[in-house]
Amino acid sequence: PFFPQAGFFLPVISRGRAAGKAVALTFDDGPDPDVIFLLLDLLQRYEAPATFFVIGKKAEGNPELIREILLQGHAIGNHSYRHDPLLMLRSSARLTEEIARTQQLLANFGIRSLIFRPPVGITNPRLPKVLKGLRLDCITFSCRAYDFGNRRIADLAKIILRKIHPGA
Repeated sequence: PFFPQAGFFLPVISRGRAAGKAVALTFDDGPDPDVIFLLLDLLQRYEAPATFFVIGKKAEGNPELIREILLQGHAIGNHSYRHDPLLMLRSSARLTEEIARTQQLLANFGIRSLIFRPPVGITNPRLPKVLKGLRLDCITFSCRAYDFGNRRIADLAKIILRKIHPGA
């Protein structure tokens, strides 16, 4: 459960079969009004599509940011309502509520997300049943920066580029 790429409890998608030098760009924990426009501008400049795994509570408080992400052609995934790092230690009812609440919030924007990324990438034995009931697949990551919530951003690009590979 503490190895995000391992499908111990359920099938987990953490990489693709990319032909050539292609990767999937994903961003978690937003939308953040302090950085989203800089990030969207950068993605637009390089014509790079991305998936934003949003926290329901932040999306609820920043609907204009969700609309901008969609307007620029990016995908949006579910990253739980509160991003509780201990979510996988909570009850099935709490787990369902966190994910379903964000699904409903996204539906208000016309989004039917098919993907859920668990906070911190951690899963548990209750998650498969919850995701099946909500018709969601579990998506994690094959490469991450370990920036500790943007507290360690020095050389972030260099760290990522050392770890990245086609299909990541």
